[in-house]
Amino acid sequence: MHAAKLTTAATLLMLANTATSAHAQCDPATMFSQSVGLASGDGPYDLDAGDVNGDGIADLVSINAASSDLGVFLGAGDSTFAAVSSNSTGVQAFDVSLGDIDNDGDLDAVIADVTNDAIGIMTNDGSGAFSVSASLPISGETPSHVQLIDINNDGELDVVSNAVSSNFINVLIGAGNGTFATAVAYPVGSSPQLAAYGDIDNDGDIDIATPNTGSDNISLLLNNGDGTFASQIIIPSADGPVGVAMGDLDNDGNIDLVESINGTMVQRVRFGAGDGNFPASTDYSVTDVPGDNTLADLDNDGDLDIITVFLSGTAQVATLINDGTGAFTGPFFFEAGAGPIALLAHDLNNDFATDLATANVFEDSVSVLTNGCGPFLSITSQPQGIVATAFGPAEQMTVGAPLADTFQWFFNDTPLADDARYSGTTTNTLSINPDLTTIGTYRVEVSNDAGTLTSPSVVMAVINDCPADQNFDGNLSPTDFTAWINNFNNGCE
Repeated sequence: MHAAKLTTAATLLMLANTATSAHAQCDPATMFSQSVGLASGDGPYDLDAGDVNGDGIADLVSINAASSDLGVFLGAGDSTFAAVSSNSTGVQAFDVSLGDIDNDGDLDAVIADVTNDAIGIMTNDGSGAFSVSASLPISGETPSHVQLIDINNDGELDVVSNAVSSNFINVLIGAGNGTFATAVAYPVGSSPQLAAYGDIDNDGDIDIATPNTGSDNISLLLNNGDGTFASQIIIPSADGPVGVAMGDLDNDGNIDLVESINGTMVQRVRFGAGDGNFPASTDYSVTDVPGDNTLADLDNDGDLDIITVFLSGTAQVATLINDGTGAFTGPFFFEAGAGPIALLAHDLNNDFATDLATANVFEDSVSVLTNGCGPFLSITSQPQGIVATAFGPAEQMTVGAPLADTFQWFFNDTPLADDARYSGTTTNTLSINPDLTTIGTYRVEVSNDAGTLTSPSVVMAVINDCPADQNFDGNLSPTDFTAWINNFNNGCE
């Protein structure tokens, strides 16, 4: 899949609904520890990450062209992985993407089948074991890239692939049951490489960009909103664009592009205007011939950084760190395996810091580079507002912050302490006995050594209703009457 090249509306919405993560100071020159090499099959050309066996922990997969198999590395949740498990593809394949194509709750795989000029479907049995279940022909020859993505906004995953030798992008619309419509081909420039995805014209759907090494340009395919595409827009490039990534680099709400250009050994940042045009650009030297590139927030400061590997085979990963305005420092170099042809950015040890992995074609391995800047503090689920009944059952507000050490709830911006109305005021779940005095706004602060985060304020509304059955047991009793008199005197009507 070549990892974080995917910038979807859903991804942006998820980020918008998650509180900004707290982060400690992080030295970009020492961010990643020495890489750990995992023996893969022969000729690993790509990798992807996801929970393939349903245990809640990220796993890795590699597509191994020379040994014709999909390697599965089951994760332990601490950046270590079990020995590779081989799943035969029966073909030579150069790319892989994970996703639940049949809506059965587990991640399946699609592969770029060069042997048959097709997309191979590999179904997961739920345990992380994959088997080939279908082969879908594409238009043209030599698919080297494949991506699972909802391209027509129907909630189901579709397939996008290239045809390097025929200068096409193919789109196969998914039905949600593991089947796909016939491929539709869209002409692009000469020798299209690894595509990137994002809403570059701000119309709410996913567009496609391809770097074309044969014609030294970038093709933009703008989505019509239904998974069909207008004729390509050509952006002239330099000698040998081999990779492209998308993301909002300067935090202006518009998608920008980053090209890997091997002829000039740069990462070219093109700033988007939000209408499909990219009027300004800046080049950053990486001192070697770059290949696959991707974007991720490596230092957890709220903006996207650049990561690339090298077509020369140099056993390194290079990073460029964003200052928040779309200007970058670096490059900073970190050890990987020999011939790192593909790159992945993903949290591999559940510390909310983005780790890296590379597929190393020269030494038949996968390298894992752990981000030493974590653990980061993150709010993963926000408290929700409540409409309660006065003197009714207790209500709860909960925050998700797995790495938080301390919690403090606030009512109308005043810190709470446990009393007759509130309990759990210093835990992740606040319990409230509603009455007219509990009407107002609530928020929570969570903290650890990385810093402090505050949730958005939410409202508790209380209906001023005093039921006769005060203990809600379905029976009226003298106890109910005594409680009703007491609550009436405190404002219940």
